[in-house]
Amino acid sequence: MDKIKNFNFITKRELAKVLIETVHYMHTKGIMHRDLKPFNILYKNNDPQDWQFGIGDFGFSTTIKQQQHILYKCGTLGYVAPEIIEYREFQNVWIIL
Repeated sequence: MDKIKNFNFITKRELAKVLIETVHYMHTKGIMHRDLKPFNILYKNNDPQDWQFGIGDFGFSTTIKQQQHILYKCGTLGYVAPEIIEYREFQNVWIIL
């Protein structure tokens, strides 16, 4: 996680793009991660200009349906999205903000 803080702007922009695209793809397949946080961001580089990113730890993940609401709270304190705390409709973009 400390390494992410030191990424340059271009690498951080690419990371944000990959996270948004990955979360969107998961949602199109009906999957909700429910524990997105910096520790669940996977990354590696083959050289300083070639980073690869992904999302790991799907232990809290579930399938989603249109207008589904959260039935129980889960996730990591400090990273839990407001809609989980307030039992509102899923968003799953809190970590990207």
